[in-house]
Amino acid sequence: MESAAGKSNSLRLLGKRTLAQGAVILDLGAESLPVLLEALTDRGRDWKVRYWAADMLGYVGDGQTAYVLMEVARDGKENGPVRVRAVESVAEIASRGGMEPERAREGLMRVARAANRELADKVSAAVKRLERLKPTSSRAKPGPSR
Repeated sequence: MESAAGKSNSLRLLGKRTLAQGAVILDLGAESLPVLLEALTDRGRDWKVRYWAADMLGYVGDGQTAYVLMEVARDGKENGPVRVRAVESVAEIASRGGMEPERAREGLMRVARAANRELADKVSAAVKRLERLKPTSSRAKPGPSR
């Protein structure tokens, strides 16, 4: 992953270069969480690796993962695209039943208070998405919806 990030000038190219790794992560599911969380929170890594980890966590993460993603999104020193992807992944986790939508909405509203304009707009879009969801207890837990 690190090597692919270093060779990729864009997220689009990185996405193409990491399709195989993404498929493995999806197959592993929750087993991949420790590695992804480490990649997300390690500031010594290329920002594109942290972005990729935030993205993958949206597919396989749970409620605890969502709280880590919210911390990353609140961190004003973190790279902008990583913060945005973290917000979107929190909404994804809630939309597939990994976290109560109301808890995700409350957490994202705290993120919005510490956000710049672009991130605040993304938080607003994520919150609107969450407001359309029923509580987790009344829904089946579908797979990834991206």
